[in-house]
Amino acid sequence: MKRIVVYSLLFLLSMEVHPQSATVYEAFINAASSFLRLDETASAVKWLDRVPVSARAWEWNVLRNQADRSSTSIKLEDAVPTRLALNSEGTLLAFGDSKGKIQILDAKTLAPEKLIFAHSSSVYRVKFSADGKYLASCSRDTTISIWETGSYTEVLRIKTAGRGLADIDFSPDGATILHCSWYMNEGVKGIVTLYDTKTGEVKWRTEHNTHPLVKAEFAPDGRSFGIGSWEWNVAVWNLDSLSAEPRIFDFNDVESYSAVDDFASVPTVSTLQQPPKTILQESGKLQPGNSFMS
Repeated sequence: MKRIVVYSLLFLLSMEVHPQSATVYEAFINAASSFLRLDETASAVKWLDRVPVSARAWEWNVLRNQADRSSTSIKLEDAVPTRLALNSEGTLLAFGDSKGKIQILDAKTLAPEKLIFAHSSSVYRVKFSADGKYLASCSRDTTISIWETGSYTEVLRIKTAGRGLADIDFSPDGATILHCSWYMNEGVKGIVTLYDTKTGEVKWRTEHNTHPLVKAEFAPDGRSFGIGSWEWNVAVWNLDSLSAEPRIFDFNDVESYSAVDDFASVPTVSTLQQPPKTILQESGKLQPGNSFMS
């Protein structure tokens, strides 16, 4: 099967599209559409760009618009940007990059506000505190840094127990930093830690799973938090019962490899005019109802 797919792609790449070649045009459009469904926009654009201008019909225009909906962009000359973060007021945009730097921009104009030489290796995540007074970052260099956003001076640096592929989140009250990562100790171990934001002291720590942990998020009410794993699951702990086993929402029924890269908490149903159609319940299944972190 793999050989058939490879041969098919090579066959497509070897062809040129002509206005009268409807079959080839359709094949290129289908290839671009498939990559867009996988969120592989760069690959989709490559297929679309192979179609000559004279052959581009309405399907091409629709897919090209879907591939790039940005109103503006900035280009980094020497690094690859990582995940973005907005402050609660929506006025500041922050992101780390593969060279260990953090860039702060005006969210409306994208004008540079501050460049921080923050870490010695790639920055995995930056997060603003809910009140916007602090910015936290975690890096491949296994440290967490907390920055005061008025002066962008570093007020705390924490050496973590992780090795890489990390994520962080502020608790809603700003008192705690949630951190997840992994390390090698008789095999790969996921590790989850709660740190005191002021002192950097460990409030609580546990091992979890045998794969890297790559997503950490507090619930909006601050009473629970979730951790996403490359072991096909999301684990949820309640802060008032950290000694108990977490609730596990697994996706092992998916035939393909199901590493969790991201998830989001959902507001409680009472705050919505209509309940969400599909969200995680305590059973770990996808059902209508309340948020899995409520």
